[in-house]
Amino acid sequence: MRIHYESHRFGEKAHNFIGVANTIIEEYMDQGFALTLRQLYYQFVARNFLPNDVRSYGKLGALISKARRAGHIDWNAIEDRTRFLRKNAH
Repeated sequence: MRIHYESHRFGEKAHNFIGVANTIIEEYMDQGFALTLRQLYYQFVARNFLPNDVRSYGKLGALISKARRAGHIDWNAIEDRTRFLRKNAH
């Protein structure tokens, strides 16, 4: 589900990375999987789109976050498996 919460103007390079991210995400969603940000990052590294360093991971995370808020990436495609909701606050 893609929801447009805010407008953001992406440059050409960012649009290309978003396109690659959506391609990778779709490959895994077609198989019934949702990726974590780390798994998506390592797919970028394995496919030689990014070097394997902390700076690249941070930049990709920021881009994916902006792209999700701008409605370019499906909110359900990337999950955070480390957070556990014990109960609803209210």
